[in-house]
Amino acid sequence: MTATIFAAFANIGTPATGLSATIRIRRADTQALVVTDSAMTEQGDGAYSFVFAPVDGIDYSIRSDGGVTLADSDRYVFGSLSGTAEAREGEIAEILDVLINRLEWDFTVTPARLNQYDRAGVAVVRFWEMGTNAGEKVVTHLGVQTKRGVPQ
Repeated sequence: MTATIFAAFANIGTPATGLSATIRIRRADTQALVVTDSAMTEQGDGAYSFVFAPVDGIDYSIRSDGGVTLADSDRYVFGSLSGTAEAREGEIAEILDVLINRLEWDFTVTPARLNQYDRAGVAVVRFWEMGTNAGEKVVTHLGVQTKRGVPQ
């Protein structure tokens, strides 16, 4: 997957065109430079772009440099890139699983546990052992709901 990073430069409020804009990208976790002063592509109206292939789940800090023809106050544009779409899609799927998958208490094991099933409702994908704050066994009684089906 690639991400297109955009930066806009202005010279005292007027879109700056014809610049030799460059970009630096650092990993946020190690501060290592992964892109060092690479050329950006002019898009027009003061906008410049750079195509980058981020690593899933890694956050980046970005500094774009419009060049020496701009005043220091206009020269630099800072930004960030957080994770990637694939990483977020995985997180979203996991959240959806918790929200919509079948949940069921299992009192046949000690301690009792709350099982979460896969989307097909067949295999347990995760479980939580249940007990009271004092560590006492959790029990149920007739009429107490112990299962949650998939929402309709």
